Amino acid sequence: MKGISTNRSLTNVIVAIFLLIFGALISDSRINSGLKNDVLGTDTTLYTVTSIVDGDTLKVTDSVDIYTVRLIGIDTPETKDPRKDVECFGVEATLHLTKLVENQKLILKSDSTQDDIDRYGRLLRYAFLVNGTNVNKTMIEDGFAYEYTYSKPYYYQNEFIDAQNSARIERLGLWGGNCD
Repeated sequence: MKGISTNRSLTNVIVAIFLLIFGALISDSRINSGLKNDVLGTDTTLYTVTSIVDGDTLKVTDSVDIYTVRLIGIDTPETKDPRKDVECFGVEATLHLTKLVENQKLILKSDSTQDDIDRYGRLLRYAFLVNGTNVNKTMIEDGFAYEYTYSKPYYYQNEFIDAQNSARIERLGLWGGNCD
């Protein structure tokens, strides 16, 4: 009888160890696969674009309120700054953003590494089309925006830098030599 009890105890210990290891592996994979959601949040509210302010700022509505959104990680030449002349390629950047998002539904994602609102009261967000296209990154990839780090690294920083390097090598948009 004592031998059976020892075998059961040993079996229980082995099963417990197996469950601990298996649970740790599952938990670790959930943490790694959920990293983007931890940084970017899980909100999937759809917003309708109401207007384009310029190449890095737009207005959206959730059918209740209208929000001004400044796109994280990008900067485009100025078209609306009253202290500056319209900058080279600013109009083109604004038109490109318009083509990308006009009459589209967007999913906006905040980034926990960045402020929620900038000093002008604009929401700081990544904008995604319903098909998953990252609008911020597309603006850089297509050569209509510069990668822009305001004060601290952001979630997509390396991807955006790579996109800018590719656009520069391919001499797209801003890198095409029209604004030297």
